[in-house]
Amino acid sequence: MNLLRQIRTGRAEKRRKAPFQPTLYTCVSGLVRRYSLDDHFLRRLENAGDLPRDDGPSAIRPKRKKPYQPPLFSLSTKDEHRVTLAILARVSNPYLQFATSPDEILVSESLFRKNPCLHPETLECHHFETLLLAKEGTGPK
Repeated sequence: MNLLRQIRTGRAEKRRKAPFQPTLYTCVSGLVRRYSLDDHFLRRLENAGDLPRDDGPSAIRPKRKKPYQPPLFSLSTKDEHRVTLAILARVSNPYLQFATSPDEILVSESLFRKNPCLHPETLECHHFETLLLAKEGTGPK
């Protein structure tokens, strides 16, 4: 009887519904639509490693992470689709799924190179530039 109960419990656990998670494409496509990203952003993305660093006081100020709820599915125009695919081809790191703004997309690759083992909770709560500054030792303590 114990074996029968284990089998039934196992089958019931398999039938449990998991919460729906939007795909990475859907998350990035939502950002492209929300911020009207275009070829200008793609050029900035190509030069993301060459961005000049501002060493003034504004560079040390931590940024707040903007709330972002990705759409459940993507409805995009032809241009938005092209930009989304270009972003996905250029930025291929696991931190991209936690990006909530174009600034975070630009910084995600540098952050991943400097600290590839950040916890998802940290990435969800803190802006990527703030995490990058904290890793470099110039951010707030």
